[in-house]
Amino acid sequence: MRTKILVNAAEFFAEHAGYSYDPTTETAETGQARRGRELAAAESTAAAAGVEYRWTYDDITSADHDTSGDEPYPLWVCSAMLEGTAVASLCGIDLGPAGRPCSDPYARVVRAELACEAFNA
Repeated sequence: MRTKILVNAAEFFAEHAGYSYDPTTETAETGQARRGRELAAAESTAAAAGVEYRWTYDDITSADHDTSGDEPYPLWVCSAMLEGTAVASLCGIDLGPAGRPCSDPYARVVRAELACEAFNA
């Protein structure tokens, strides 16, 4: 069952996360799949270690980066917490005007990227 969960997670991340690849050694599709597996493994490792994620509003809003004149909305900060200590964090996270960390697919990508950073994966 755990293998199926990791496969589903890898597919999710391959679809929703950014990736890079070395064109001399792999195709774009191979790089995308590799990054999906890396993020899935980091997500699993962080969950097993007991990492919790704290989401708060950032001090800046979309108006600080958007010159279109659209109605500003809050940006987010996410911290990966292990035993009460921040082990990785990111600010200026744009989930869009209606985005919420509990439901936005990009929020899951952010959490997995922080897991990679925290565990040097």
